[in-house]
Amino acid sequence: MKNRWTKRLIFGIVVMLLFLIAVIELVPFVWMFMSGFKSNSELLLEPFKLPEKWLAGNYLRAWKNGIGKYLVNSVFVTVISTAMTLVLSIFAAYPIARMRYRFRKASLVFVMSGLMLAPMVAMIPLYKILINVHLYDTYWAMIFPYVAFRLPFTIFLIWSFFAGIPKDIEESAIIDGCSPPGVLWKIFVPLSKPIISTAGLLAVRTFWNELMFALCFTQSAKLKTVPVGLLSLKSSMETEWPVLVAGLALSTLPVVILYILFQKQLIRNITAGGVKG
Repeated sequence: MKNRWTKRLIFGIVVMLLFLIAVIELVPFVWMFMSGFKSNSELLLEPFKLPEKWLAGNYLRAWKNGIGKYLVNSVFVTVISTAMTLVLSIFAAYPIARMRYRFRKASLVFVMSGLMLAPMVAMIPLYKILINVHLYDTYWAMIFPYVAFRLPFTIFLIWSFFAGIPKDIEESAIIDGCSPPGVLWKIFVPLSKPIISTAGLLAVRTFWNELMFALCFTQSAKLKTVPVGLLSLKSSMETEWPVLVAGLALSTLPVVILYILFQKQLIRNITAGGVKG
């Protein structure tokens, strides 16, 4: 009886701590979305009170001043970059993890060495390359560097999962007449949904928030992504803080929705991946 009450007490404490952490995490988002409805004076003088009059026009003004276009650009660049990163990582991780060839370990070291290269170091060479190949000030000027610098980490994640899949599953598929590409796409990819989902979500977050490449490798207003667009919005409306906060809130909405939509699937995939063998 005593052990039962002890377990209940520990469970209650854990639940309260998790609830407290959730509240701490949600407060900045709630404040940001709420502040987007305030007037300029309310935001500056009473930042933590509810708005006396909810000004939905702030969000409309932020949208008309470019946030809508910036969101479309960010969605396009993020989706293409994430898809390319995942596909290329799967193709690279499979032979390194499962095939036997002479330079397999050297291939892994070569991939991992990419984690040590800081993006800032490659800014000038990348700038010259993009100009020479006529990709500067295009979507691809952002997509190709994004993919290149994200590949090492994503390959490492998927490689580590591929390497842990039992050989019996692969050998059984080959005995049944499955070709190596079939083994990859019919066996390994379905079993690796947890790590692929995780790698994809991490890549989306990185690409969505990236500023440096988007700022240096593009100059047309029509190509601006959300981080660069928010800088432009700040320069044009530096005294209208509620509109800026509304633009910031709109820019975070797609990623928040994505995490909410894929949360259950990600947890389910992780649980299923725990018994993959």
